[in-house]
Amino acid sequence: MKYEVINNPSKDKEALKWSDGEAIEISFTCPHCNTDLTTQWLFPDVGMYIQCMVCDGELNFKVRDD
Repeated sequence: MKYEVINNPSKDKEALKWSDGEAIEISFTCPHCNTDLTTQWLFPDVGMYIQCMVCDGELNFKVRDD
């Protein structure tokens, strides 16, 4: 799933606390409903599965090497 990192580290202090400072914020377009969304990825060194907040479609984010 394609995504763009918009804040590294996250600007959310609670997310940083829960993730020991590793949380990032990403933007992406849901491939199911074509909606532009953002979310926090607490542990970006591990893949993340979430459901779209709009259509409930499954989203799979994989760790990138860059």
